[in-house]
Amino acid sequence: MKIPRRVFLSYAKEDIASARKLYASLRNETFVDVWFDEESLIPGQNWKKEISKAIKTSDIFIALISRNSVNKRGMGQKELKEAVEVMQELPQGKIYLIPVRLDNITPSHDFLSNLHWVNLFEDWSLGIHEIKKAIYLDSFEDKISAT
Repeated sequence: MKIPRRVFLSYAKEDIASARKLYASLRNETFVDVWFDEESLIPGQNWKKEISKAIKTSDIFIALISRNSVNKRGMGQKELKEAVEVMQELPQGKIYLIPVRLDNITPSHDFLSNLHWVNLFEDWSLGIHEIKKAIYLDSFEDKISAT
């Protein structure tokens, strides 16, 4: 039995509809445990601390990238920066940060230019399939390295 991969879903508030749709596509998979603020935060929690904790303990960080997110200051940029810090501590070649484009924008972050992106704006179903494949393969690789 596979241990579900902890997946953090990061997005700009303007992209909430796409984030909800992606969450709905992932939440019923047995190999995925999605951390999505709308569903995962409990009233009364310190949301900044909970987000930081969720990023640091996640196996996969999905960054939804759009015109809304690349030109905006705030939590999305902070989350991405934290994810890059986590990624730098992982073995080289380990899948952690999955950039997912919602529109045809090229982010200017240097660290994203070396990662393969998923383009949901071209074919949503194919993009979801690619995301699930990356998460599933990550769980399989961890199982192999544990033996």
